[in-house]
Amino acid sequence: MPKLTKKDERSLAAARQHMERYQIALSVLAQEDNSSYVTDEFRKRLAEAKERLAPYTIAGRAKT
Repeated sequence: MPKLTKKDERSLAAARQHMERYQIALSVLAQEDNSSYVTDEFRKRLAEAKERLAPYTIAGRAKT
């Protein structure tokens, strides 16, 4: 196996972080409020995301 450069190591670390976040998001979607990852901060960020996406929903487009 070839030796990893510093850039490769950083890329792998970033990929691992993204995979962990993806796994957390899937856990929350699967378990909803029963997930241990659902914190007040998570709920706040989820509400903010829904608010930003509102214009792109069917109901949001109907208002324009």
